[in-house]
Amino acid sequence: MTVIARRAAAPLVAVALAASMTSCGAGSAGAGGEPGGRNGRIVFSNYGRETTGLYSVRPDGSGRRKHARGLIERAEVSPDGSRVAFTTGRRQVMAVDIDSSKPRALTTGRTFKLGVAWSPDGEHLAFESIRYRFEGNIRIGVVDSEGGDQRFLTSARAYSTSPSWFPDGRRIVYGCEHFSGNFGDVCVIGTDGSGKRVLVGSEFDEEDPAISPDGEHVALIAYGGHESAGRLVVVAADSGEEVFRTASTLNVERAEWSPDASKLAYLTCRASSCRLHVVAPDGSDEKAFAVDEVYDLVWAPDGSAIAFGQASVKVLDLESGAITRIAGDRNNQASPLAWQRAAPNPFLSGGAPASSRAFRHTENGALDWNLKSRKFPAR
Repeated sequence: MTVIARRAAAPLVAVALAASMTSCGAGSAGAGGEPGGRNGRIVFSNYGRETTGLYSVRPDGSGRRKHARGLIERAEVSPDGSRVAFTTGRRQVMAVDIDSSKPRALTTGRTFKLGVAWSPDGEHLAFESIRYRFEGNIRIGVVDSEGGDQRFLTSARAYSTSPSWFPDGRRIVYGCEHFSGNFGDVCVIGTDGSGKRVLVGSEFDEEDPAISPDGEHVALIAYGGHESAGRLVVVAADSGEEVFRTASTLNVERAEWSPDASKLAYLTCRASSCRLHVVAPDGSDEKAFAVDEVYDLVWAPDGSAIAFGQASVKVLDLESGAITRIAGDRNNQASPLAWQRAAPNPFLSGGAPASSRAFRHTENGALDWNLKSRKFPAR
């Protein structure tokens, strides 16, 4: 991210979660040890009277560490697992070492920075930039990982959202829409700003695209006609040809690729009932788990579990169905943002490690932006 969702004003703080299983009975991990024995730290936002900020914790709930203060809008772990880049809905993209609590700004300027995404080699970050006083001016920028060299890839005369890097690091897929009244499309552009093309364009409103870790597919959410529900769509990354689309009876709200690109996890909700689905890119081999009001979800680096939550961070073991709460209580509301990878990523040259984060959304920060009305909500 980076998570698929219709862009709308949404508060960071929400009601507490309760989770149970349908196909597998809910339970808790055995005493001692990490659920499933997986590695890497889970990065999460926390909201409390004296504890609001960016934190990380081991998958067993131990080793809690605070990295930054303030409301956190979006975060992603660097490919080598050593740093966390994040935004607060304010003016700059920030970065902090995973073992530190001294963040520093990477970007400059007076625009507000929203979503953030590391390049596969960890040398650059893509971000969304918006001018608060000029509604609709959302651009995609790129900055060096150490800061300094900052440039924009897209025009200020349209809004461009949800940048997601191809594994080759030379192209970015993103949501693109002009102010002519057209529906949102999905575009691809070179990281030097050249070669822009429309990958998916139709009568539907396509939002929040994300490339699979192997570079083979792009997942997005589509709205169209008289339907208010979102539908998860998977297309081929080279041609835009549709591979899979969820049924119109489902309302897809969140989704994320597994680190090995073999699965997609996505959330559907109807009334107060929500289900977390795990499927292959072509929609086969589906499993579903009953959950409640999942706002964020991130995969474990080994693909064996999913951290999810809205008011607390919980880890779902996909084999046993065990659910373990590792952060958040009645005084502290927590939501997972990323899961640090501590193992090689097979899709990157030289086996460099990478973050498991693939989908991002930008609606829950200090600045809430409604992409459908192109307005900030009333304060």
